[in-house]
Amino acid sequence: MTKIIAFLRGINLGKRRIKMDALRLSFERMGLEKAETLIASGNVLFEGQMTDDLAERIEKGLLADFGFEVPTILRSVDELAALAALRPFSDHPETGTQKRYVYFLARPETGRIVAPFVVPGVYEVTKVTEREICVVGYRQPDGRTSLAMGDIAIPFKHRITSRNWNTIERMIDKARG
Repeated sequence: MTKIIAFLRGINLGKRRIKMDALRLSFERMGLEKAETLIASGNVLFEGQMTDDLAERIEKGLLADFGFEVPTILRSVDELAALAALRPFSDHPETGTQKRYVYFLARPETGRIVAPFVVPGVYEVTKVTEREICVVGYRQPDGRTSLAMGDIAIPFKHRITSRNWNTIERMIDKARG
């Protein structure tokens, strides 16, 4: 069995609310073992076989259980550890003015986004793989990390989701025990 993390896009926003216990039970009903949620933003660690149709199977199960579509992007814990080994933020520590994010793509893509790419004072793309885009966002005068970072996701429609790098590190640590 492989340890896998499902990154669920757009849950617990607006009317798309799912209680974490209900989410865990949904994964277990789908036959995915040892399901546990990590942070209420839609991260589920479970054990299963990584197959080509697994994300689609999860999406269908979530639609049946909760009544709305939940785009799902999967990574094995080993894949996340390999991304961490690339040290995508080695020159960019987390500070009060800069935050680190990873955009996860559902399918491999090449050439749409390149690194390094900088929008001065707004964001910087530090690393790109076929399935991840690592970005440092800079805090704006209104206190938010720039909403302009959302422009990165536009070419990929709903087949992309992002997480804070600190969350990724915590998930790897939790999965590795």
